[in-house]
Amino acid sequence: MMRNWKNVNAVKRKKLKRRIRKGIPDAVRGHVWMEFCGVREKTEANPQVYELKHMIYGQKDIMETIERDIARTYPRHLFFADPSMSTTNQENSSHAGVTVASNEVSVATDAVANGSKRRLFCQADSNRILPSKETDVMVGSVIDAFSCKIKYTPTEDEQSIAVQQPPLVRTSEEKSGALEELLIEEALGQTLLRRVLRAYANYDEEVGYCQGMGFIAGMFLTYMPEEQAFWQLVGVMNEEPCNLRDLFSVGMAGAQQVLYVADKLTRKVLPKLAKHFDRENVHISMFATQWLVTIYTSNFPFDLVTRVWDCFLYEGWKVVYRVMLALLKDSSPKLLKMNFESILSYFRTLPEQVDGLAIMTVAFEIPLKRTFIQQYEKEWKDESKHNGNS
Repeated sequence: MMRNWKNVNAVKRKKLKRRIRKGIPDAVRGHVWMEFCGVREKTEANPQVYELKHMIYGQKDIMETIERDIARTYPRHLFFADPSMSTTNQENSSHAGVTVASNEVSVATDAVANGSKRRLFCQADSNRILPSKETDVMVGSVIDAFSCKIKYTPTEDEQSIAVQQPPLVRTSEEKSGALEELLIEEALGQTLLRRVLRAYANYDEEVGYCQGMGFIAGMFLTYMPEEQAFWQLVGVMNEEPCNLRDLFSVGMAGAQQVLYVADKLTRKVLPKLAKHFDRENVHISMFATQWLVTIYTSNFPFDLVTRVWDCFLYEGWKVVYRVMLALLKDSSPKLLKMNFESILSYFRTLPEQVDGLAIMTVAFEIPLKRTFIQQYEKEWKDESKHNGNS
């Protein structure tokens, strides 16, 4: 299919949709995602744009917000984890979000010890095959799992960029003289994420940057190079079928619409649970805002997140609502027995308990028509227009 992508996409869309719903193979997932968003065409049509945009410091308050959020983005992912925190400090941290799981460290350690050719930045479900011309040379990132620092062998372009960023890197020549190596004092993912978010803020000055965008951009960076991740972000923000831009624009009107639709769908598909939420004064915005605005990237396991994004990039919002309904349906027996406090407490820990494969199976069994979504979107727009005129 990848060899004849345009023809397959045009002629065999139903077959392609069925295969995508089963999950894109992880080894080609990044390439397929970029095809969905036309990243190659965007990159070729806009040479130097990314390089110029990410070097601009930009509006001070936006840049400062980006800087604060960098450390909060995937703090347990070894590609993004702050290397200044020792494993001991992470284990003793009172904030669960900055704890590196011991199994993640052991997996990474084994990978380094065994000379694995895979990127083991995080859990086993986020492995990537490293591109390499020689089977005995790893070009890319090698994790020192004990310190969580990353040694990175950059491309020539990245070396030229790094020269302009002395606070972030220091250089040292290998005695063999084969390659120059950069030792990055922060996690490589943090460096690349900063560049991508700065570039987008300077590219789309009206939106700039909003909390939540970092998780989406960060996920892209685990599957593709930074310039491609930038154009992937441009695509999902501004083009069909994703159109995330309104979610992050001033006023977040898009987020309000998404929550309205989600509430209406819950009442239609799960009326008993919706009535229980009403009795307990639980509104969908109390637990689903982060799920929907970040398309599950902020707190759910990658085995679920990547499956959602496989479908979201190809089909649009329907799968996002399907997964929300599946999570609620799967949890209904427990939720119906809970009061207000217990419900909110349950949702705080739900992402840690999710079986991604099982949730996706339930999601595609839910009878959800696109016409329902379109109807509720129209209702929201009509109500917003009426309230604006009154």
